[in-house]
Amino acid sequence: MGWSVQWRRQDLVRGGLYIGTSLDDRTKERLLNHVWIPESDFKFPIEPKRRLKFQLRWLDRFAPWLTYSQYLQGALCKVCVLFGGTTGGKGDHQALGALVCKPFNRWKDAIEVFQAHAESECHKTSIVIAE
Repeated sequence: MGWSVQWRRQDLVRGGLYIGTSLDDRTKERLLNHVWIPESDFKFPIEPKRRLKFQLRWLDRFAPWLTYSQYLQGALCKVCVLFGGTTGGKGDHQALGALVCKPFNRWKDAIEVFQAHAESECHKTSIVIAE
């Protein structure tokens, strides 16, 4: 399977994380529990403008849902990627973006965005479905 230049939910992400809902439950469970985890000495890419980068400790702080894609150079919510839809919010009419349909990489805002995502209804729903 080739890699698309444009990010789409159907794309297969290196490291074993599949974006989409057309997988059977056994495959989703395997992917949920076996994503790539950077080694402690992994060199995350540095954002050129602000000289910021992903922090390995965020994986512990926002476990078990946060993951980092080396291929996409950004953070994703593995639970929402595997079990969420493409829309959320009140009335389920807002398109989902960073952490779900595309990688998040605005590291300056990371903590706030991760906390807000963890408290969102779409994330909570995905957690219930995953369980």
